[in-house]
Parts: sequence; C-alpha cells; structure tokens
Amino acid sequence: MKRASAMLIAVSILAGVMCMTSCGKKDAPSKAAPVSTEQKNTDKKYEMLLSEEASIKADEVTAHCIFRNTDYDSISEQYGITGKRPASEEEYYPFIVIKTKADKPEDKEEIIAWSGADSTNELMSEKDADELKTVIWCKYYTKTASYSGTEEKGTSEGVIMYYVDSETGQILESDEMKPRSLDLHAVGKVPNYKINHVMLMAHILDHIEGKDID
Repeated sequence: MKRASAMLIAVSILAGVMCMTSCGKKDAPSKAAPVSTEQKNTDKKYEMLLSEEASIKADEVTAHCIFRNTDYDSISEQYGITGKRPASEEEYYPFIVIKTKADKPEDKEEIIAWSGADSTNELMSEKDADELKTVIWCKYYTKTASYSGTEEKGTSEGVIMYYVDSETGQILESDEMKPRSLDLHAVGKVPNYKINHVMLMAHILDHIEGKDID
C-alpha cells in the first residue's frame, strides 16, 4: 500500500513508538465459514459479533496496540485522511471494530467485533492481534430534539467511523452513519433511535464491499 507524504511521517513515527511489534500484515483474509445463499444476508450481520467473553479477551490481547485509547478525531482534524482506501475488499482483513462514545469520554473503549470471529465466537489470540490490518474506530454520538407540549426529548444515534492502518496509525478513510430524522410528526411519538452492533456491522460490511461508493 502506498504511504502518505513526508508531512505525515510524524504520525507513522508515533505509531511505531506506541506499537513497535504489534499489528503486522497478513496475505489472506480471516473470514467466517460460508453460509447458504438464503441465509447469507442475515447471518453475515452476526458472524463477526463477539460474545462478552471474547470481547474481554480481545481487549486484553490488543491492549499494547496503538489503536487503544487513540483520539482519531484529533488526528483527523490535524492531518486529515493520511492514507489511501484499500484497493480491494481483502486488504481490509483481518480487522477489528472498536466503539467509543463522544458524550461519555470517561467510558472505556469497547471491542465489539473482529473479522476472525465465527458462530462460535472464537477468542482472539495475541497472534491474531499482531496480524490485524485495519482498525475501525467508531465514535457514537447522539442528536437530540425538544418538542412543545412534552418534556420528553427525542434522540437519535449517529456513528463516525475511521478506518485506520493498524501498522502505521494512518487514517485510510472515514465514514458516517448519520442520525435519523427526529421529526415528531413522522413517527407519531417521541422517537428514540439506536444503532446496535448488528446495524453497525451491516453498514461496515457494505462499506468494505464498496456498496456505498459511487
């Protein structure tokens, strides 16, 4: 993969200092076993979700990597998109998905998915962590609305995603799931829209497969 210009060397150096030996490359993607055509669209949304036990293990084995406790909002604001979108779907794999919350910065980042997990929620090993190519860092935020005649507030979640090269720390691209409309008349009641892990993974997989690229 072609690297960014000299102006971005500082980001790569920072990545190297923080994660000297972790997050290497791997030729073949680590995917779950194929499913039937009839169930493919549904099962694909679930195949990479981690169980609580697997998530804890993944958190332990990736604690030494650069993408832990990294503020990609700040990096993006300072450097912009420092890398390049992978040329093929396979170049994203293996990847890990990390969730954080803009309105609760004190909360610990949560690993919610790993591309090597299958229906048995296989635990991630240190070797798996060292072979990660991409980190998908997802910042949840909430849009709110007030309505006359009621004290209730409408809420709708959105997610900003950064696709990050796990070896260099470069931001390869960004994406966003925008909040839904909070128009009270559209739903007939005060709306409260959530983006769960399955919805997030479906969006990420579509993005990796280029379905949302014009």
